[in-house]
Amino acid sequence: MDGPTIPRSTFVTVVGWLFVAFSGVGTLVGVLQNLMLHLLFPLAQMRQDLPADAGLPPSFQFLLGHVEWFFALALANNAAMLVASIGLLRRRNWARLLFVGLLVLGIASSVAGVAVQQAFMAEMMAMPGMHDLPAEARADMQAQMQGMLIFMRVFGIGLTVVMAAVLGWIAWKLCTPPIAAEFRRPR
Repeated sequence: MDGPTIPRSTFVTVVGWLFVAFSGVGTLVGVLQNLMLHLLFPLAQMRQDLPADAGLPPSFQFLLGHVEWFFALALANNAAMLVASIGLLRRRNWARLLFVGLLVLGIASSVAGVAVQQAFMAEMMAMPGMHDLPAEARADMQAQMQGMLIFMRVFGIGLTVVMAAVLGWIAWKLCTPPIAAEFRRPR
């Protein structure tokens, strides 16, 4: 005779289905991006054709040199989230733990992304082309760029805070005793 069954919460079901949809689309897009990157755009050739004195900032050079890895990591992350989401719907504890880990990793990468965004924006303002403009045009361009960069910084930081709060709340909720009890297999 089996023990009493633990009711399935709507929270886990809704979160599971939402992330199945998001990560499923993300996985499909990731597969297509990686195929395009490797089949349609010969990045190795583009990197060789780029003049050594192109004046690209170091972060842009790093990104261009490792773009394949960024797309591959995004695909792997989406595929892992898809697997964890399906496992979450099936109330597998390993999937709950993996899901929470991926959410925490998502929060950490969002915060790191804000730092990278700030570095990119600072380097954009120091791009060599800005110094070739006449003084008046350069001042005008810098003023316009400053306004745009301030907006992008505020928006990026705000979005990161909201995303971190939502993902953190979901991770916390999945770790609460009533939710964790749903993932215990009856003996």
